[in-house]
Amino acid sequence: MSKGERLRRYIQENDLKPSATFIIGDMPVETNIARDLGLISVSITGGFVSDSRLQAAEPDYIIRSHHELLPILQRHGFFRDA
Repeated sequence: MSKGERLRRYIQENDLKPSATFIIGDMPVETNIARDLGLISVSITGGFVSDSRLQAAEPDYIIRSHHELLPILQRHGFFRDA
């Protein structure tokens, strides 16, 4: 079973709202999974693929450090008090 299919089942089994769910990864496959499942995609640079490959996948956000993640989550209504 693929990573995307496992995630699809997890979302269904746990009654999660896809538009309020994030996938964060360092490869274009995570962006593709997000697009397929209606999730918000965050790509983080510094992994196995080049920044240009991440950009070509057109994630919703590209970050260079995990410190950039909190403001994105807050914009979507999470961790507003953090």
